[in-house]
Amino acid sequence: GNDSKVSIRSFAPDRVRRVRRRRRNAIALQARTLYTMAGRRLALTRLPAVVFPGTPVTLRCRKEWTSASPWLDEAHLSVGPEMMAKVEADGGGLLATVPYGDALGVHLQLERRCDELAHFTVTDRVRFAPFLVTTAVGIGEKPRLLDVEHEALADRAELEGSSEQLERADDEAALAQALVEHSVRSGSLDLDLGLDDFGVDHAELCLHPSWARAKVLPKGASDLSFWLPSRLPLTTELKARFLFAFSSLWRLQAAVDSIRFLRADALHDGRYSHRYCRIVETPATDACGRFAFSVRPRTTIGISKTN
Repeated sequence: GNDSKVSIRSFAPDRVRRVRRRRRNAIALQARTLYTMAGRRLALTRLPAVVFPGTPVTLRCRKEWTSASPWLDEAHLSVGPEMMAKVEADGGGLLATVPYGDALGVHLQLERRCDELAHFTVTDRVRFAPFLVTTAVGIGEKPRLLDVEHEALADRAELEGSSEQLERADDEAALAQALVEHSVRSGSLDLDLGLDDFGVDHAELCLHPSWARAKVLPKGASDLSFWLPSRLPLTTELKARFLFAFSSLWRLQAAVDSIRFLRADALHDGRYSHRYCRIVETPATDACGRFAFSVRPRTTIGISKTN
């Protein structure tokens, strides 16, 4: 009896190692279902705003780096010659960090380069090492050209694969489409890409080859779940939540709730006050008095402090 106990105890560490190995393999297998390696090291830059898959992004191509800090001028809104050369050598791929992204960002694909403009389209959400984000651009010094490995970030299969979830997502997409069309026709909702922070004129952005296609309301649930938050008046922090959510159904439901919250009576309708808050920007009185027309206050949806 004592020999058997000693034998069991002697083999216990091996059994623990086997259990831990199987557990690690299961975790690795699950991770491979969530992330797919891109297999390329691409250049890394930084964007001043949150952008979504399918969004056209136009950046300026500068001939040389300026000595001013990239946080204070438009240096971080443009692509330098070294980076542009690597982007073209890598087939047009470029990685970018976004606000509130931590170790997450987006993958941009170059569609066309003309004169001093480079037209990209956001294709995927990506994840990379956190330390690379902090070393991508130095304050007051010349940005270093980094090429990093990345992983494409996908929605969780267990949230998207079942027939029930797909049916719910399609129903939510149809509801969102009807709500958007009715709100736009009634004038209670203005849809805007909100790319003013990129330092590119609207006329230059219209030169993007995907500009006309990007304005059309998508029909697919996944595409619509990114299209809506990219055009709704949301704070940067709330847009980041939409961008890195793991379910298209959640993004659609949150977008519908945001539209309803925007249209609701701020004083008497408190259905969504525990989740969202209104940030109202009222134009200055002296500025409005110079024009014959009145400027409406702009309302932005933010995350409630109780959320």
